[in-house]
Amino acid sequence: MTYFPLLQVFVVINLRRVIIDGNYSVNNLFVSNSGPFNITLINVTANGTVDLEIDDEGKLYANQSAIDMGYEKMDVSIHTYL
Repeated sequence: MTYFPLLQVFVVINLRRVIIDGNYSVNNLFVSNSGPFNITLINVTANGTVDLEIDDEGKLYANQSAIDMGYEKMDVSIHTYL
């Protein structure tokens, strides 16, 4: 097997829009509520590194990754049912 001391890939991802839809629930002493929510992230940028290794069968796999993400604007919509 060939020895590679460090295989690392640098990754940059740019997305115009990321939409996250889901449901939330809050239950505490002061409020109990639930409903759908929507988060839209505009101009998302992610960059980071991925460390790669070769296993005993010679297959390449990702061992570790570190990614930083940022966005230009975030719109949040939360619906409540009272």
